[in-house]
Amino acid sequence: QIIETDSFHDTDRAATVQACNLIDEFVEFVLSIIDVDSITPIQIAVDPRSGMVGPILQKVFNPLPVNLSGFNLKADGRLPVGQGLDPKQPQNHADLQRYVVDQNADVGFAFDGDGDRFFVVDDRGQFVPSDFIIALIAEYLLLKHPESKIVYDIRGSWAIRDTVEANKGIPIIERVGHSFIKPTMMNRDAIFGGEGSGHYYFRDFFYADSGIIPALILTEILSEKQKKLSTLLQPYEEKYFLSEEVNTQIKNGDPDGKIESIRRMYHQSATVNDLDGLSVEFDDWHFNLRKSNTEPLIRLNLEARSHQIMIEKRAEIIKLIGS
Repeated sequence: QIIETDSFHDTDRAATVQACNLIDEFVEFVLSIIDVDSITPIQIAVDPRSGMVGPILQKVFNPLPVNLSGFNLKADGRLPVGQGLDPKQPQNHADLQRYVVDQNADVGFAFDGDGDRFFVVDDRGQFVPSDFIIALIAEYLLLKHPESKIVYDIRGSWAIRDTVEANKGIPIIERVGHSFIKPTMMNRDAIFGGEGSGHYYFRDFFYADSGIIPALILTEILSEKQKKLSTLLQPYEEKYFLSEEVNTQIKNGDPDGKIESIRRMYHQSATVNDLDGLSVEFDDWHFNLRKSNTEPLIRLNLEARSHQIMIEKRAEIIKLIGS
C-alpha cells in the first residue's frame, strides 16, 4: 500500500549499506552438524545445476578427506540445451548417472539451482527415490537422538514409517509443502523432516530445508558404515516398490469430483485419510491423489509390496482418473 500510494516518510537519518560475506561462518556451522573426524576418503560426484550452491558446496567439502568432482559447478546459470534446474526430472540427472559410473564414484549428489533440494545417484548409477534417503537419514539421526519425532509428507513411502518405528522414533505424517512441514516440526519438536520432492528439514538448521546438510549426513553414513550405498538401499528396494509421481489429465475438468468418486469406490474396503487430497491404504498397497492447483491434473503417488502389484494398481488408478 505504501508503494502504491507513494506515501513514504522522509527522514533526516541516512541509511548505510554494508556488504557482508557469511560463507565461512556457514561452512563452519554446517560442518558442526556432522562428526568431521568420522569422514573417510570416498569419491563423490556432484551436479549443482550451475546454481549458487556449486561454489559453496566446494568450500563445505574442501576440509573433508573426500574426492569431490563434478560438472555444472560454476554459478553462471548455464545448462545444456533441453535441460532445466529440477534435478528430479530424468533428463536433468541422466548426465550425473553416467558420470558416477564413468568415474567409479561412490555416490552422486544433485542439487537444484538454489540448493534447497537434494537428490542422490548410487554407486550403480541408479537414481534413488528421496523416500529411501529420508529413511536412511532418519535412522542415522534416531541412533543419536532416540525416541525423537520425524515428520514426512502424506505421499511418503512405508519405508519411512517402518524405519522410524524400528528405530524407536515417532513418525508424523503431514500435508505436502514447507508451510505445513516446518510448523509441525516446531510444534512437535521434531528433529528431522523430509519430502519426496527432495526437501530435507532439520531442527539443528532452524527447521529450514537444506540440500548441503543431507549431503554431509549421507557422506557420514557412508563413511561410518563402510558399505556401498547400493548395499544400504537393498533392503528398501526388496520391500518397497514405488511408482514415480504420475500426472493424469482429467476429461471433465472437475478434479475434486473425480477424487471423490474414487474415494467412494475404495472407502469401504480400505483405510482412508483426507489430510491432503485422498490417501487410501490397503495391506499390500496404498496411494495418494492430489489435484494440481494450476492445471486440470491429478497427481498420483502409489506404493506396493511387490513390483507386480505396483504395476497393476498404478494402471488401475490411472484408468479411473482418466475415465
